Amino acid sequence: GPRLVQLGKDRPRQFHVRPLTGALAGAGFHVAHVHSDGVLSSAFYVAVPQFDDPDREGWLELGRPPADLRLQLEPLATVRPKPGVLALFPSFLYHATRPFRAGERLTVAFDAV
Repeated sequence: GPRLVQLGKDRPRQFHVRPLTGALAGAGFHVAHVHSDGVLSSAFYVAVPQFDDPDREGWLELGRPPADLRLQLEPLATVRPKPGVLALFPSFLYHATRPFRAGERLTVAFDAV
């Protein structure tokens, strides 16, 4: 399971970068998950469709646990996807993307492990 890391105190002597990429098409999304072997995770938005801002379609949610845990908690933060935006967050923090109706979203991501 996830491990808690105090970046200042428990910081590893060396980090390794594990690259990830992702393309999502209409109605695509990622369910809430953690990267249990990472310390720092990221999402860099290369291309995104025009999202309907009031619905926060395609936005990154940080800190909302998965629905199957039945905790009914709101996200701690949300990130609006825009080309050129880099989101950095602790790997142990639940993160997910909200579904979007149409278009394609391209991200490049990495985990520092």
